[in-house]
Amino acid sequence: MGMTTELIVTALISAFGPMLWWYKDGHRVTPDGKTLLGYVGGRTPVNPFHTRVGLIWLFRLVPKWREVTIDGDTVKCQQSLVKVWFGLSMACVSLSALFLGMRYGPIAATLFVLSPWARNMVSWYTTQTDQPALVLGTLALLLSPEVGNPTNPAWVALVCAIGALFHERVPVLAAVWTWNPYCLVGLLPYLVLRLLIKPGSSMSHEAEIVDKPWQSARKASNQFPLYYHIVPLGLFWLGALGSIQCALAVGLAYAQCLVAWDRVRLYSWAIPFLLPGTIAVLATLEPGVAVLLSAGCLVAMHSVAERLKY
Repeated sequence: MGMTTELIVTALISAFGPMLWWYKDGHRVTPDGKTLLGYVGGRTPVNPFHTRVGLIWLFRLVPKWREVTIDGDTVKCQQSLVKVWFGLSMACVSLSALFLGMRYGPIAATLFVLSPWARNMVSWYTTQTDQPALVLGTLALLLSPEVGNPTNPAWVALVCAIGALFHERVPVLAAVWTWNPYCLVGLLPYLVLRLLIKPGSSMSHEAEIVDKPWQSARKASNQFPLYYHIVPLGLFWLGALGSIQCALAVGLAYAQCLVAWDRVRLYSWAIPFLLPGTIAVLATLEPGVAVLLSAGCLVAMHSVAERLKY
């Protein structure tokens, strides 16, 4: 398959693949989404959201979207804002698939869009900062075609700096994915915002996780058996190589679960690193075996992930 053909196939997979998970009645404004909508309406962001200002600033560009009413746990806003947010989530998943496919090939784009992670971001957990953060993280990965030797360090650092405005994990995980220290320069905006912006008080629906993150995360973790935290990565464990880089990529992805309730959408941040190893292992198998193994793993992954719904 030529490069042009691969790019066309990757683009088609990226554009239409996420639509597998798009269903009208499946969307909801998540607790984090309510929190972010409150900030669009003028509330002072609470820690750690006070540094994740990218979406807040973006949505505030439209004056009518600033009309957000908060009454206890009820948040009312313009329906157009929610619809745009859902559409943005879909577009971000498609772009992330495209960048991963351009970096590792069409199979990488296919495995990504078929994963519970993509389903999570399109159907279950749409109103988040994760989607634009992932786009910028995968773009940084694309700009670093050789490990430790990016084509343009300044561009990589800039992309990670913008990514940090959506989530501080972007520069850190991108640095591990690419083994490229320039990504860590992207933490500068995050550190500046932590110094300049004083966090506000939490809303009632987020008080437990915001005020007592360690305790609430442990409580949430105890609700599910251990395999619930392993199976949703399923097939991608094939790419887990015995290296310091792998240990950091997987370890940091799972470490997020120490301070948050979410599981699938957090530890799935190891996937961009695990993808090339997974593809390499599948390539050593007979095509029929590889397809059956992939299909079986994906079914098991989605079965468990659907029970978690995050």
